[in-house]
Amino acid sequence: MIDFAGRVVVASSTGKRVVIGAFEHSAVVVDLSTGNISNKLETTFDFGGRRLALSDEMDAVVAAAFHTYGVASYCCRTGRERWRRKDIQGGATSVAVCRRCHRILRKGRGGS
Repeated sequence: MIDFAGRVVVASSTGKRVVIGAFEHSAVVVDLSTGNISNKLETTFDFGGRRLALSDEMDAVVAAAFHTYGVASYCCRTGRERWRRKDIQGGATSVAVCRRCHRILRKGRGGS
């Protein structure tokens, strides 16, 4: 059983895991085949829009925020921040993971 107040669930790039995001910042990764749950990750995730993604290939959670924090990537195992882009932010920012090209995709204002 998960003792976590999740508000959004997003499938990973392969569908083997899901990331569950709380209303603000916290997230956990669940392996659907084993039921294993990661330690709680503290991210920049802000609720609303598509601001959470999970890559099995990169073993990374990608989270976006409406203001200030931008987009960041976190290691699923350790929870450590791998990188952050504060220049990518705003209400229209959403993130996704491309399975074939191992890249983080984002959509912002003006469809970029």
